Amino acid sequence: MSQEKREIREAKLASWRERHGDPYSQSLSISHLPGELLSSFEEIRGHLVSTGGRVLAMRKQGKLAFLDLGDLTGRIQLFFRANENPELFEDLDLIDLGDLLWVEGELLKTKRGQVSVGVDSFQLVAKGRIELPDKREGISDPETRLRLRWVDMATGGEIGEDIQAVSRILGAARAYWSGAGFMEVTTPLLHPVPGGAYARPFSTHHNALDLPLYLRVAPELYLKKLLVAGCPKLFEIGSNFRNEGLSRHHNPEFLSLEAYEAWGSLEGMMERTEGFLLALAQAGTGKNTLVRGGEHISLEAPFARVDLREELIQKAGVNLDDLEGLSAYEALFVKKGLPWHEGMTVGRAQDKLYSTFVESTLLEPTFVVGYPKEMSPLAREMPDRPGWVERFELVIARMEVANAFGELADPDEQRSRMEAQALDKEGGDGEAQPVDDSYLDALAFGMPPAGGIGFGLERLMMLLLDKETIRDVILFPLLRPKPPR
Repeated sequence: MSQEKREIREAKLASWRERHGDPYSQSLSISHLPGELLSSFEEIRGHLVSTGGRVLAMRKQGKLAFLDLGDLTGRIQLFFRANENPELFEDLDLIDLGDLLWVEGELLKTKRGQVSVGVDSFQLVAKGRIELPDKREGISDPETRLRLRWVDMATGGEIGEDIQAVSRILGAARAYWSGAGFMEVTTPLLHPVPGGAYARPFSTHHNALDLPLYLRVAPELYLKKLLVAGCPKLFEIGSNFRNEGLSRHHNPEFLSLEAYEAWGSLEGMMERTEGFLLALAQAGTGKNTLVRGGEHISLEAPFARVDLREELIQKAGVNLDDLEGLSAYEALFVKKGLPWHEGMTVGRAQDKLYSTFVESTLLEPTFVVGYPKEMSPLAREMPDRPGWVERFELVIARMEVANAFGELADPDEQRSRMEAQALDKEGGDGEAQPVDDSYLDALAFGMPPAGGIGFGLERLMMLLLDKETIRDVILFPLLRPKPPR
């Protein structure tokens, strides 16, 4: 926006102040939102109504003027007649596209059948100091749309529809688990010990207590303490923070839903997951399918189920039971042409094999079942398969969207695995977690057998709404700062 145009808007604001006082000091209420006037027209036509919103279009035709006023709920036309109120009509000269107005008048239809408010009075409540983008083009640059969400949404960008779908999906998520008898809880975001997932945490410090703290990487350990406390079914929706890179599937702050069920099982969690995804799809898009890359993917149960060990044998010719020690994995990586980096552990190597040869091949919703113990330090070992644990991941369109465990309840075994992770951390694995004595003390009190699952909600939204990146469903994603001009 040019300095000249900015100065013209500032001059109009000064003139308004001279005539009517400071617009920012107004405290005004409305009877209806713009979209409500349209949806409720037959019930309230002919009534005196008040509404408010942003000026999105303006046109004058002699002694008549028409403005479009809108917000996320919709747009309503405003109708002004110079003959009925000359001073009101004159005040329109001080109004620009992008200004926020409060208006009052009769709800009617024009001769052309357009639902409108015949304005009797109006107030400027906030001046749009910055010019709106061209209505025909909107914001064309994708990165600018991410940085200026408030402008993109205010001018009709698709993020407006997307965020309403996201809201419906979140409401459906809560309704599904609450309807199944799960109690919603909240647990801390600041943790004295980071835990619950392989992830590099963000660190901070509490000054009054002189205490190092970490933004949570997962709520899992706190939620399982509530299983110990006697809560049989519980879930939490909240933010997690992982100090990792940015990608189409990753944002350092992301929204998860974790649910735990005492006396539950992996089989039960699979059935709940199938019902959950169908409920989200119907809430978000009204369909039982999603589209990725032009391919239609059904979310009707039952989902496919495959065994991770057998998939690696079939797709990569790799039997994890035949590999012993880190050197065997390093040799295999060289043979397969996979990168090997400092700080690699057996668990990290297994995860790389899985993501390369299994996860990347699965389009339809698929439960990948059975994982090596080294990849899953919080999951219960299978009684008939030593070294393998009760775990599944749900993969859709080659992307993990859920991770579930038969929860490990043995405090001695859990301590052994945490201590092994602590050694990995000392060896250079920045995502390995330390020993959490508080959690081990809780397990020693006794935890019932349980099934637990975690969903990356924004990944699910990305799939359901057919978005290319996770940033498209996050209102304010983390972006690299723009270089100084």
